[in-house]
Amino acid sequence: MIESMLRVTYTSPRTMHWITLVLRTVSTHRPEKSLVPLRDSLRGYAREQVRRQISESGEPARGFDISRIVFTYVDYLLATKHPNGDFRFTFRNSIEHFYPQSPDPELQSAYGVLGDPSDRDLFGNLALVTVRDNSKFTNLPPFMKAHSLAIVAQSPKLGDMAAIAQADERAWNSPAIKAHHTAMVDLLRGDL
Repeated sequence: MIESMLRVTYTSPRTMHWITLVLRTVSTHRPEKSLVPLRDSLRGYAREQVRRQISESGEPARGFDISRIVFTYVDYLLATKHPNGDFRFTFRNSIEHFYPQSPDPELQSAYGVLGDPSDRDLFGNLALVTVRDNSKFTNLPPFMKAHSLAIVAQSPKLGDMAAIAQADERAWNSPAIKAHHTAMVDLLRGDL
């Protein structure tokens, strides 16, 4: 799973430095004994890449400045923490605002206004999806996005967000975004 995570995160041959690590680890250990050292090496590599993206305060950037490795590593941590067997990494490179950037004014009355508009750019409100699926989500309310199971299945983080929105149409608000943000940052900090 860690190899899949790195493969979908670093898509250009110029950024796939982890492949050298795979080859070096496998070549220095007997093949039947190389899985644990390989997993540990790749996890250490991923952790270092995430550390580089986290500020001194322990927070990731905001909005579109969040690096893809932060999203994919959180999905990796969530998928390994609660494995359900269904999750597979896919190539995703579009940052989805679960609470939309430009809410539809006609629908917004159904799900409310954020207490602080800047909350929409917190890591707790964002997930990585395919470009095609992000265009499908557009400016739909969170509770409507939560019912798009094929899209939600792309990310365990997005699945957690959808579960909150499915419970109550008005549940995905500033307090929920901040709580999810804190939970995800704590997950990262605990692992790093």
